Amino acid sequence: MRRLNTDELLGKFRDYASDIEYCDFKDSSTKIDHFLYFLWDQAISKRILERIYEDFNSLKTILKDCEIQRPNHESTILIKQELVNRELQGAFGFFCIDDLYKSTGRRHDIYYINLGDLWYRAGGDYYTYQEKFNTHFFKPFTELFEWYMYESQTKKNADYFSMESQNLVLEELAEIKSMLVQNGIGQNIIFEEIEEQAELIKFLDKKNWLQHLEGKVFGLVSGKILESEQAEKLINQLQEFVNNIPK
Repeated sequence: MRRLNTDELLGKFRDYASDIEYCDFKDSSTKIDHFLYFLWDQAISKRILERIYEDFNSLKTILKDCEIQRPNHESTILIKQELVNRELQGAFGFFCIDDLYKSTGRRHDIYYINLGDLWYRAGGDYYTYQEKFNTHFFKPFTELFEWYMYESQTKKNADYFSMESQNLVLEELAEIKSMLVQNGIGQNIIFEEIEEQAELIKFLDKKNWLQHLEGKVFGLVSGKILESEQAEKLINQLQEFVNNIPK
């Protein structure tokens, strides 16, 4: 599949997630395998999954010595005591699902949804397993993923801009555009470059977006459209803004 931007990725993510949540339990293993493949294959979602591992490393450490598919009673009590909020529950759900996804174990109809019974004593039939799995593993994970898509800050150069961060940067670009007009620098080519930079924020990570910005701005200098001093000021202004986007 081609590389998706943030808008396209979120739409596809929601389609996959909804399909999994409401599918027949017999189809869940195949659908979840496809879902995880998609998330690890796309650059933006792959980075989000890596960030979950980084940001919730303490929880991952606790899970390290636990057999996800064969947890003992003491382990389940200890780990569930750590899940004091929805975000930790989501990270826990992802770690368990991803552990099974990366395992070479034989897939079967209840391969993933069996987590609902192993960790939360679902009892009943397999549809009850699926309900517990959705409640305690899958839905908290999808909510956490969407939080990263919407609200997370670009902490590292490898991070992509969340939708909230994109809006903040777009507002800053609009202010820069207005400032250029006020200073009598209103050439169409500059505005076209700003519009291109605004569109690329949906595709590029922080490092590459800033590098692309620098290349475009100094291209305007070589074309004698901007003065070198103006260009450096513009780049520094945007770099400082991007590096200090509020959480």
